[in-house]
Amino acid sequence: MSYAETLRSIGEALDDLRVETFKLLREGNDYLVRAKTETIDGKHRNLQSTDLERFRGRYPELRFSPEDLARLESEGRTKRREPEGVPQPNSLTNILRAVGTYMDLKGNSLLTISKEGAQWVVIRYKSDIGGICTEKVEISSLYAMFVRLYSKRVEAPAGDQGSNL
Repeated sequence: MSYAETLRSIGEALDDLRVETFKLLREGNDYLVRAKTETIDGKHRNLQSTDLERFRGRYPELRFSPEDLARLESEGRTKRREPEGVPQPNSLTNILRAVGTYMDLKGNSLLTISKEGAQWVVIRYKSDIGGICTEKVEISSLYAMFVRLYSKRVEAPAGDQGSNL
């Protein structure tokens, strides 16, 4: 599974939990997410086991195994077949999909992604020559990438939609 597909699936899960800020860590083949969610009064709170049980059943933390990701991708594909209007470019689903596409295009190995505010995402990765790199990317740049990706998806033949997005 590409980074774009993997991170889109994680983003869909985080959107379902109304996560605003997070740090995603890659641990072997798993992804671990430490996150804070929205609250009605505007204050953040750390995710609790009860929040996670809604999404993950009996697991007390947001850890995504390859099996979880395959299941989430399948569930997400089913949801995407019945679109509910225009996708939201600033959703975590689309932000993470754009970061994943960026990583796929660069051919690097993702280490971490952090989103602490509304303006920036920090990506840490191992380059193809072995160095550790950190990039602070404006979400507006990811928005521009999202628009290009969405435009390609809309123009793609029916059987090809979503294959690389």
